Amino acid sequence: GFKVIYPEKMNFDLQVKYFRNARLIIGEEGAALTNLLFASENVKILELQEPHMISTNLFKDLAGLFQSDYVKIIGHRCLIGENGFARDGFYISVFRVIRWLLKNRIKIIS
Repeated sequence: GFKVIYPEKMNFDLQVKYFRNARLIIGEEGAALTNLLFASENVKILELQEPHMISTNLFKDLAGLFQSDYVKIIGHRCLIGENGFARDGFYISVFRVIRWLLKNRIKIIS
C-alpha cells in the first residue's frame, strides 16, 4: 500500500529511512524531494509540478544518479479559497496518476 508522509515534520534520520526504503515516491516539486539523494536504486519517482513554476531538471538529475524511473506531471492552474481569500493552486487528474501507476505495473489495490 501507500503511506503519506510529511518530511517537513520529521527528523532527518526518519526522512532518510522513508526515502531509502521506498519503492515508489510521489511528491510535489519542492525541498522535500531533495531526499531523493537517499533513495535506493530503481525507485520509481513521480514528481507533481505546479504549472506556473519554472521547470528544472534538478529532481530528474537526482533520480538519474540511481537509475530510477522518473516522470514529471505538470498540473493545471486553479484558485483555492481559504478564509475568504483566493490563492494560486493546481490540480492533477487522478486518472493521469493511475495511468502512470498501471503503466509501471504498480499495484494500486492490495
